[in-house]
Amino acid sequence: MKPQPKAQVLFDQGSAKGAEDNLIFQPPSYYGVLDGFSGVYLPRDGPRMFDGRTGGQMASHIVAEAFAMATEGELDGILRHANALCAKVFAQGGFTLKDSAFLPGTCFAVCQVGEEHLEILQGGDCFAIWQFKDGSIEATPNRNYSYEKFLVDTIAQLMEKHGSDRNAMWDEFRPILMERRRVCINAKEGGVCVLNGQPHFENCWQRITLMRDDVAILILCSDGLVPFEQTEDFDKLAEYVMNHYHSGKLRGVLAATRALAALSRDKTHEDFPEATAIALEF
Repeated sequence: MKPQPKAQVLFDQGSAKGAEDNLIFQPPSYYGVLDGFSGVYLPRDGPRMFDGRTGGQMASHIVAEAFAMATEGELDGILRHANALCAKVFAQGGFTLKDSAFLPGTCFAVCQVGEEHLEILQGGDCFAIWQFKDGSIEATPNRNYSYEKFLVDTIAQLMEKHGSDRNAMWDEFRPILMERRRVCINAKEGGVCVLNGQPHFENCWQRITLMRDDVAILILCSDGLVPFEQTEDFDKLAEYVMNHYHSGKLRGVLAATRALAALSRDKTHEDFPEATAIALEF
């Protein structure tokens, strides 16, 4: 049996009032990051709660627990099981699976480490970045870029319109966000993949298979670890992450991203997003 990879973990809550990111850390087989989010709500009202957890916390908790209970099995089956549990919990809470605007959910990047292969499933705005032993680097493409770019640009315009008043911005932005979620999340063609109880979420995930012996470093992260602009092109994303990782590990990547985020806080809906990551060195 091959030795386990050397692992490094990062979690930073940023300026979020409640942590909705989560980790999957089940050596020797399962590793991953989860970026939970609640149904659309106004910050002054707060999110819908489930037994003391926000919807995003509940979604990412359910997925993490599904992996914690899985002693064996393929990623597909574990994620489908977690999705079915989310469907049950949210239905009991009075949500309809037909309305993506109010459904909580979680994005994900998960990996199963086998003797010969690394199997990766990615959904939403979590990412996988890897470096081969020959020095070349790659990353999962951000299929959600156009969806997110519309939202980022809209927030910036509304923040300028309302003099950086985030409450006023949210009043106008909330119905826009609701409509975009309804149209884009888990859509049959090119949809934003979110594990939220909807059975067709798997139609939108990305699958990557790598030969284990070829990989030197694998990094799984939520979107808070990297500047949004760097996710437009997967080559830029891979170069950004690996350059900062080699000089300062995961904390080095986050420090560079936080420095950039500090320059544009008056144009965004939050000061600093949550950031969660796992690095595996083989």
